[in-house]
Amino acid sequence: MIRLAQKKENQILTRLWLKTTTLSHPFIPMNFWRRRAKAIEDNFLPQSVTYVDEEAGEIIGFISFMRKGFIGGLFVAKEQQRKGIGTLFINHAKKNFTSLELDVYVKNKQALAFYKKQGFSSTMVHMGEKTGENSFRMRWER
Repeated sequence: MIRLAQKKENQILTRLWLKTTTLSHPFIPMNFWRRRAKAIEDNFLPQSVTYVDEEAGEIIGFISFMRKGFIGGLFVAKEQQRKGIGTLFINHAKKNFTSLELDVYVKNKQALAFYKKQGFSSTMVHMGEKTGENSFRMRWER
C-alpha cells in the first residue's frame, strides 16, 4: 500500500536509501554516500514529498518528489526489487502529474533500463558537481 511518509520515518528511509544507493552505485565511493546520509535525513526528506510502500508493517521502498513532477529518488529494498514495486511508484506518480523528470547516473544500467521501460526518455546529459559522474535527465509526458 502506497501512502505518504511520516516525518518520524525519516531515519528508516535514510537507512533504506543508504543501503540501496551504495548497492546501485558501486562506481561512487561508499564514503561519499555515508557523508550524505545526514543531509538526506535532515534536509532532503523534510523538503520533499515522499511516499512509501509497506509490507507487513515494514517500509520496503519509497519515492520522493523534490518539486512538482521531479523525482528526487526512488528506492526499493534489494530483496524486494523486481517485484513490481518501482512500477507501482511510477504509476502512482503518473496519476498525479502530467510529466515527470528525474536524473539517473549513466553507469546505473539497471535504473536506466527500468525508466526506459516506464516510458522515460533522455533529454540531456550533465556531470554531477559532487561526484564527477555523468547523469541523464530523463522525462516522461502523458
